[in-house]
Order: sequence, then structure tokens, then C-alpha cells
Amino acid sequence: MFLHHAVAVVVVKIQNMKNLSLLLFAIKVFLFSTALAVVFGNVAFIAVTLCALSLPAVFVKYFTKINGVPITGIMAVDLGTIASGVGTPTTINIQYCPQILTWIQTAAVDVNVKVLGDGTTYDVPAAGITELGVIRQQGRFTNAYVLSLTNGLLQNKTTSITITNQVASAFTLYGWSENSGDSYLRGISQVCIAASGIDFTQFKYLSLPAAGATDQYTVTWKDGTNQAMRRQELQARTQRYQNVINAAGYDFDNFQNEISKVNVIPAAQQTAYVIQLVTAKGTAADRALLSRAG
Repeated sequence: MFLHHAVAVVVVKIQNMKNLSLLLFAIKVFLFSTALAVVFGNVAFIAVTLCALSLPAVFVKYFTKINGVPITGIMAVDLGTIASGVGTPTTINIQYCPQILTWIQTAAVDVNVKVLGDGTTYDVPAAGITELGVIRQQGRFTNAYVLSLTNGLLQNKTTSITITNQVASAFTLYGWSENSGDSYLRGISQVCIAASGIDFTQFKYLSLPAAGATDQYTVTWKDGTNQAMRRQELQARTQRYQNVINAAGYDFDNFQNEISKVNVIPAAQQTAYVIQLVTAKGTAADRALLSRAG
């Protein structure tokens, strides 16, 4: 009878486990305790019951991790509702910074993200989100935007996300992470003055939605090769990386670090939108940088 009871207790506990390693560990504990029960009788029965009852606490404390992140630290994906109304801002405060924001809306929105201790990590208006919200998308649900804020989940980061709606209807903002991270994908706006010859370096993505027909681009590739380009060539290159082109597609994808520098000479003043990889303070990567600097 005691063996059946022990099996029932352990099975119930196993049913609540989401990780294969936990299941294997539970089976090992159960087999070991059952063997003790066969040899030592009631004493082992008590041991079996106590082990079974203690499994959840033990697992949560020591074994339950997904990509190195404790299950107890997994964050909700429904961040909140963005208020209706053109020009209406909504701020959501959370204690972590998610890797990805996503939402469905008929028009792009302004996005501003501030992280305590790290400052503003994303500040791009709707005109830029139109492009940056579909980076590397191979397909798209109607009116869906997917925006990368980091290279993975950043825990213990007091984060304020402000979304300014550009249409009359409200919508839900979601956020999730696929792994632990150590850096922000900082989004910024950069004004390019007419005939300025501005350089862009150390970027992951450069979008020039207002590129003109006579604008000039000189690209310095990683191996030192220089190449003059026009906006039609930017479109052609963008097609190599993504199927969804939400607007003009005058973009430079540099997530594979193929480009060392882009020099832009615009015929008319315009705004460029840039994604840069910036190490988050307090992470192992940040400590390594500080150590090398010291």
C-alpha cells in the first residue's frame, strides 16, 4: 500500500514539471527511495513520502531553469493595454527588460524605453518603427510589429516603456524573451543634414526611409573594400535578409558585421534610424569590459 501511495504522490509532482531534466531527476529519486522501501519497510516509506513532497521546492530552488533563467523568474508576456487616441502616451513600468516587444495596430507607434542606471535605450518615432518593426521578418500577420529591444532577457532592470499611439483604437502590448541577454539593441534617430557626408559605424541596422534618388552612399566592407551605392541597391540588399518590406526598404542590415562604415551624402535633410548593440550595465559582459579598461 505504501508503495502505491508513494507512486501517486511522485506522479502528481511530476505532472507539474515542465523541464525534462526535472523529470529524469524525479525518476532517479523515486527509484532510489523505492529500493530503500523494499529493503527497510516503513522507515523508507516515510523517506519516500518526504522526498516526494519536497521535490517541488528542491527543483524550484536548484534545478528549474530555462536557458539559465530560473522558472520563478519567467516574466509575463502581456505587458498591458496601450490607451486609444492619436498622440496619447501610455507608460508601462516593469522590473526587467524583455528581448522583444510585439503588438498589432493599423499604424506604427512612437516607442521610448528607459532603464534605471542605463538611461534611454530606445527612442524612435512612428516613422522609424515602420521600418524597424519588421526587421528580418520572413512573413507578417496583418498589422503586426515585432521590435527587438535587447539580445535576451535582462532581469533586475527597472524599465519604463512608453508607447504613444497614432490611431484612435487601443491595443495590447506584449513582450517576451528567448534567452538571457547582456546587451541592448539601442534604437536612436539621427538627423542627416543635406550634403553633410555623415558617417555611420558600429551599427546593427541603419534605416533611411526618406532616401532620395540622388543620395549617395559609400560602404566600407569589413575587408576594407569600398562600394558606392544608390537607394535601389539598398532595396535589393534588404531583400536578401527579409521578405517583409513595410515601407521603402532603404536599409543596411549589419547584424552579421559585414559593414565597417557607411558614409551618407543626402541631397536633402532627412532622419536616419539606427540600431546599435550596447552592453547593459551590471552584466558579465559589462564587468569584462570594465576589467579590460582597468
